[in-house]
Parts: sequence; structure tokens; C-alpha cells
Amino acid sequence: MKRALSIAGFDPSGGAGVIADLKVFHQFGLQGYAATTALTSQNSNEFFELEWIDISKVNSQVRAVLANVDVCKIGIVPSLQYLNDLIEVIGQTNRNIPIIWDPVIQSSTGFRFLIDIETDVLKQVLSKLFIITPNLEELNSLETYLPSIFDYTHVIVKGGHSNTELATDQLFFKGEKKPIEISRKKLSGITKHGTGCAFSSAIAASLANGNELPTAFNQANEYVNKLLHTGQGKECAHHEIQWK
Repeated sequence: MKRALSIAGFDPSGGAGVIADLKVFHQFGLQGYAATTALTSQNSNEFFELEWIDISKVNSQVRAVLANVDVCKIGIVPSLQYLNDLIEVIGQTNRNIPIIWDPVIQSSTGFRFLIDIETDVLKQVLSKLFIITPNLEELNSLETYLPSIFDYTHVIVKGGHSNTELATDQLFFKGEKKPIEISRKKLSGITKHGTGCAFSSAIAASLANGNELPTAFNQANEYVNKLLHTGQGKECAHHEIQWK
């Protein structure tokens, strides 16, 4: 059985963060591990408070389970230096582990996580990651500091926050300008807390199962689409989806 590690916040509602990630890993047939960067008080409608976990304690959690991990997904962090420290600890054990960062800058309920973004540290971080999965708002925020973000790592841009009838997700390979695109019709009036977490975790899980990035992109897209329709994406997690 392949193993995946989520390094993210704890959401007591289970809709996002490490609990949501572990659900996805299980549905993809993986053994899931978790390290917690923050304790939050939130639900699908409101965000009440947050307490960041000291980086030394998070690194201790990571070291305890990292030896046999095949892929790592990282969620909310308070700073890019904090993220860089995490990546360094992972690299000390296995520099070949693909790391997926979901750059959650603020919650769906409006709580801001990542405040200070330093361009030099952003360059360092991106060069060590396998892929990042920002939505359109997060991409715009990052590009304010580093317009050439696509030159440093693979990028999947999630299009669910667009003002168009279709939600178009785009996969950009590092250094390339033309993306692979998947479009789906938006579901009127339907939103789900934590879909960004589920998407990035599905990418990680599919990669751990030995799939190439385009297939992982498809599986994650289908998984979240099914999740939005039915609340259950399990049937999309165990077959290879043809991509165009």
C-alpha cells in the first residue's frame, strides 16, 4: 500500500485540512498520515479562530512518519519561511518525494492565512516543489510578487472561482505556456467547503498510485466534480480517466 502525508490545518468539521485529506487518501486506496500546522475553530459557514503550531513541533510530527511516505501534500502555513523549513525537513529524508502545495491564502469564509509573501523565499520554495494548485485568486496574489511563477514549478490553476458559466482547470507544465484544460459546467448555487483541499489531495494520491501528472489532473478533476454532485468521489479514485 502506498503512503501519503498531509501537512495541513485541523478543521473540527472535517470539511477541510488534514481530516479531509485523509478521507481522500483512503478513497484512493492509500495509507494516510498527517501532521498539523494549525488548530482551527471553523465549520462550513464560519471561521472563529486559529492557533499556529510551532514549526519545531510540526517538523517533529513529520520526522516521525516520513520514512516510508511516497507523496506529500502541504496546506495552510503562516509564512513562506515556515513552508521552506518544512520542505527542507522532507528533503533531508527523501528529496525524491513529490511535494504538492495548495497555497491557501484565505479560507472560503474569508479568514486570511498567508500574510507576508517575500519574493526571494517564494522563488526558493517553488523551485523545490513538484506542483502547486492555486485557484484564480491565489494565483493572482502570488503573481503580484512573482509574475514568472510558471517558470519554477508545475502549476494547476483551479477555475471554480471564475465569473464564467464553465469552470476551467488548467495544468501548466513547468516553463510551458500552453496548458492542458478541463472544463465543466458550474453547479448553480452549490458550493462545498474544502473542495480545494480535496483536489490537491486527489492529485497527490493519484501520483502516489503511479499515475503521470495528466492522469492525476483528470482523476482529481473528476473526483471533485463527483464530490460536488453527490458528496462522494470514491468511484472516480480507482480507474484511469482518459484525458484530452
